[in-house]
Amino acid sequence: MASKSLTIIIECVLFLYIFSLYLFTFRADYNVYSNLIGLLMMGLIWLDIILANKDLRISQYSIMLIAFVAISLLTYFVALDGGLVFSKTITLVQLLVLSVSLINYFDHVKKIEHVILYFIFSGFYASIYILLNSNFDTLSRMGGELGNQNEIGMIIAISSIFAFYLIVSELKLVYIPIFLVMVGVIILTGSRKAILFLFLNMVMIIFLKNKDSFMKRIKAIVIIAGLMLIGYLIIFNNPIFYDILGDRIEAMFDFITGKGTSEGSINERTAMITYGVDFWKNRPLLGYGIDNYRELYALAPSGRDTYSHNNFIEVMVGTGLIGLMIYYLGQGSVIWDMMILRLRGNREILKYTFIGIIVAYFFIGTSLVYYDSKHFIILMSIASAYTCIHAET
Repeated sequence: MASKSLTIIIECVLFLYIFSLYLFTFRADYNVYSNLIGLLMMGLIWLDIILANKDLRISQYSIMLIAFVAISLLTYFVALDGGLVFSKTITLVQLLVLSVSLINYFDHVKKIEHVILYFIFSGFYASIYILLNSNFDTLSRMGGELGNQNEIGMIIAISSIFAFYLIVSELKLVYIPIFLVMVGVIILTGSRKAILFLFLNMVMIIFLKNKDSFMKRIKAIVIIAGLMLIGYLIIFNNPIFYDILGDRIEAMFDFITGKGTSEGSINERTAMITYGVDFWKNRPLLGYGIDNYRELYALAPSGRDTYSHNNFIEVMVGTGLIGLMIYYLGQGSVIWDMMILRLRGNREILKYTFIGIIVAYFFIGTSLVYYDSKHFIILMSIASAYTCIHAET
């Protein structure tokens, strides 16, 4: 009875923590509240582990995460600024504790289903909050009330993906309007990476769900093509959506196709990648110290003290090839375990959702640093716990 009561309390605090990640995390004055809720949640999880005398679960992902934290700390000895290494390593240790805590808490698929609903509710609430607090008289990117528009767009995209999963897998049509509202707000944030992240996940879920036969693959291609057409019509034929996001997408395609663009952010981030590769070539194995890219870029022509805006470059320059391999092997191990589940007859679409999230993060890592993201660590921990649950049954 006591254990059941504690589980209910943990569920309530977990919900508050997920909710705080949407409302507080990217607001400097409120972030401390989210951290305090997270600390309380982890304390309760470990209290439950101790009182219930549960065996400690260490997944393959946990092992690789531990190894990555260790490599990050070791880069202190080759770092340009050791203080940056210590500061970032402390953050990574905190994320490691959070990850291990969640992997041990999620011991049943039912708990994972609950946290998915927490994500959806939080994303929908954040979307409504943005709509109610935005000024539609001026056409500009929205979502700044909660933080950086790209970050806000990304976390709402996570919620949208989970809503899409419930619509596709369980035909819960009640989530369709919730999904559409969140997609509309993602567009209004003007975040290219968020809309690409969402689209890639939808494509992965649809394709993996329908890849067992030739006719199903054709069906998947038709559905994906239809989604692309609908997305194009919505973004490029609506004046508000076009001015906020469509114009930015056109600038991105102009750059990709070689036409060039005058958009400063694209040109600067391209330069950051070029500099990053050159930096890495000089110290390929251990790099210059985690979070030390900013030290190098500050010395580059037209550079400044900032991170690389590219996960591959940030990890590679900071921890070298060794750190880069360890970091992505951790994610690869989770995908591998998911595919093993499929070979063993597991037909749940949820595993495809997690695979889609991991793969989509991998691709947009060219324009996003997420190795120290709480949201990504939580998603990876849930995915890792999911594979552990099925491996144990």
